[in-house]
Amino acid sequence: MKINIFSILLLLFIISKSFAQSGSGNLKGRIVTARDEAVSGATVQFQNTLISTQTDSDGNFNFIAIPAGTYVLVVSNIGYTALKQNLIITTGKNAFLNLQLSESKQELREVAINISKKHYHVKQSSSATRMDISLLETPQSVQAISSEVMHDKQAFTLNELASSFTGMKANNGNGSFTMRGFTAYSPNDASFLLYNGIRGNLFLWSQQPLLYNVESVELLRGPSGALFSEGAPGGVINFVTKNRLQKADTTSTCRWEAGISVGHQQTLPDH
Repeated sequence: MKINIFSILLLLFIISKSFAQSGSGNLKGRIVTARDEAVSGATVQFQNTLISTQTDSDGNFNFIAIPAGTYVLVVSNIGYTALKQNLIITTGKNAFLNLQLSESKQELREVAINISKKHYHVKQSSSATRMDISLLETPQSVQAISSEVMHDKQAFTLNELASSFTGMKANNGNGSFTMRGFTAYSPNDASFLLYNGIRGNLFLWSQQPLLYNVESVELLRGPSGALFSEGAPGGVINFVTKNRLQKADTTSTCRWEAGISVGHQQTLPDH
């Protein structure tokens, strides 16, 4: 039993000696500013190695079992100039460093980000509501899609624009749509379609309505179609067509027309 204890102690002594001969030391330190304020979160790293740590809230850092040798210690933090310190790690020594970081005078380049927001929201539609008030004040469920949305979506038919409306979807490519769960499809006159508030369709019943001459598309959900003598429970779709371009003519002059009637009137004597 005594022999076993002696063997264990001898083995521990040999292991401790081998660690001591391998050569390692410890390093502690503190990072402060010129005003002797602790620098927390600073990165402390041995250059060209993977050995690194960060300072705590008091600016302290600690390295254990650093292989003996000559190193360059690099200390960096945001807003401060990086500091390099040459040092030697000696076997069995516990070194301590007091380092000071200087505030950096270098300013980052200004980065300006400019954005332009497109306002797709249509605030008013007198053709859909037949009232000169904003859609927000209208006691009906009306949604209008402007020409800007059609242009950005590259929408050519109503089917391609249907997903932009709430509560509406295209059922197929033959002009059938679902609005609020009700199917709107009429093979005779497509009465759920309006053009400038007038019932009717400009295309065949089996054709998707085209948008080439449309300025905006308005969806009147629910019983709003009663305004246009339409009883579709899901609602109606109103197309607002484009107006002709108003081009200023600076070369034209004012023209006036006058008409002159010339004749001879003779009064016959009474007999």
